[in-house]
Amino acid sequence: LGAGKTTFVKSFVKALGGNEDDVTSPTFTIVNEYSVKGTKIYHMDLYRIENPNELYNIGIEDYLYSNAICFIEWAERAMEMFLSYKMLKINKISNTQREFIFDEE
Repeated sequence: LGAGKTTFVKSFVKALGGNEDDVTSPTFTIVNEYSVKGTKIYHMDLYRIENPNELYNIGIEDYLYSNAICFIEWAERAMEMFLSYKMLKINKISNTQREFIFDEE
C-alpha cells in the first residue's frame, strides 16, 4: 500500500496526452475507465476481491479481452485469467524513491 500504483497510472495517462487529474484510485469502484485520444484504459484494483467468482460478476473478461490497456492492482488474485501480461512490481524504498521491477509472461 502506498507504493505508487495509482501515481504510475497517472503518469502513463499523462504520457499519452491525457489529464492525470482524471485518474483516481479504483479501490472502492474496483474498475475505473479512462479514454485518451481514442485509447481505452481500464484501471482495476482487486484488493477487496475475496472470491474469484466476484471477478466474473464485475465482467473482468470483458475488460481483459477488449484490446484496451488494463492496469490491475493486486493482480495475483486473478492470475489464472491472464493469457499474457507484463508485471510491474513497485517497491517503496523511501518516501521519495521507488524500485521498479518488470517481469513478462
